[in-house]
Amino acid sequence: MRGVPEPRFHMVSLGCPKNWIDSELAVGRLLEEGYISVPSPGEADLILVNTCAFIQGAKEEAIETILELAAWKERGRCRHLVVMGCLPQRYGDELLQLMPEVDLFLGSGEIPRLVEHLRSVEAGDGRFCHLSRAPYLLEDQGPFTRLVTGPSAYLRIAEGCSNRCSYCAVPMIRGPLRSRSIEAVVREAELLAGMGVKEVILVAQDTTAFGVERAGTSQLPELIKALDQVEGLRWIRLMYVHPAGVDERLVDSLRGARRLCPYLDLPVQHIAPRILREMNRRVGPQEIRGCIDMLREAIPGIHLRTSIIVGFPGESEDEFRELMDFLSETRFEWLGAFLYSREEGTAASKFPAQVPKKVARRRLAQLLRLQKQITTEHLGRWVGRETTVLVEKQGRGCLLGRSSFQAPEIDGVVRIKKGKAPLGSFAGVHITAVRGYDLEGVLLSLS
Repeated sequence: MRGVPEPRFHMVSLGCPKNWIDSELAVGRLLEEGYISVPSPGEADLILVNTCAFIQGAKEEAIETILELAAWKERGRCRHLVVMGCLPQRYGDELLQLMPEVDLFLGSGEIPRLVEHLRSVEAGDGRFCHLSRAPYLLEDQGPFTRLVTGPSAYLRIAEGCSNRCSYCAVPMIRGPLRSRSIEAVVREAELLAGMGVKEVILVAQDTTAFGVERAGTSQLPELIKALDQVEGLRWIRLMYVHPAGVDERLVDSLRGARRLCPYLDLPVQHIAPRILREMNRRVGPQEIRGCIDMLREAIPGIHLRTSIIVGFPGESEDEFRELMDFLSETRFEWLGAFLYSREEGTAASKFPAQVPKKVARRRLAQLLRLQKQITTEHLGRWVGRETTVLVEKQGRGCLLGRSSFQAPEIDGVVRIKKGKAPLGSFAGVHITAVRGYDLEGVLLSLS
């Protein structure tokens, strides 16, 4: 007699790396329960989408994706559609009325209890929306499984945020800062290294706030020192470093870490003093410039990425020009720029003098043109030189990898046009050309 077929699921993950970790946790829970992951929604009995609701564009992408996946309930084998993460956490029971296609909504804090909630839905108990007011930490959930499929993995060191930047909805969605313990983060890093991970990428809403609510001061320097001892790891990458949290103690720990990539993600958001005050960023122009100078002096060759918001309420042409001049002078190697999004419930949404979208889009286009030129010049300096590359994928007619100055998904790749190397290995590559935001090269050796 044939047994009951194992249920199949398809997962779509939207938004930032912190969301991807939630998705990995959900997938791990399902695999432990005997579910089988399938690459197409048309093959799945269960479809899940993990959503972002940070800005308007992310909400629109989430809703469009949900509706596209809902169509598979009509034409495919799918029986249940689950929406998780920030969208339900932010809008709650409203979604039950607005989206009858969805069987289960789970807020960010409920993702570890996915299987428990699924059982109620599969038993025919009805449609549900489960929210949690407190963010979860992985160690609160007991043993956990993460689905890691490559040589790099994100490592979340804290949940939530207590900074209260005036434009940001994250505290409403994810709650206040709640840091993991150093011991728990190191244990997970050791687990990942044991799974073959060579690079861990530290993420949080603000990594410099790690441990502040517990110790009264940042414990990020102590964490970096501890992670630097984890055998099997080769690269540690640091993201979401708030300039207000960069001090000599942190810089000393960065300078002394053997495995730390010479790369830092340092979101400054703007440089005009009035806008920084209105944003509640806790730093002024002098502190930002001093932070950058200190990092570049202490760690020669460091590559800096930043994030900029264009069109913040009241941003004048003079303040935008001040921002452009700052970027021309500072010459960040990498930059992400975003239009200000007026998010309900945030302090900035009530500010007068909202900048017209047409003006904000023009400014964004100007800024991106400037940064493309700067990044192209930085990349051009690598032509004719050798760099170490982590080989990640097989592309069309080439291998794809990243150097230590490239974060995954946002900073371009190195295309290795000649030579073969195992996936997950480190290779010396001679750079021969710049192609847009990517580099091309030929394999020299394995390292």
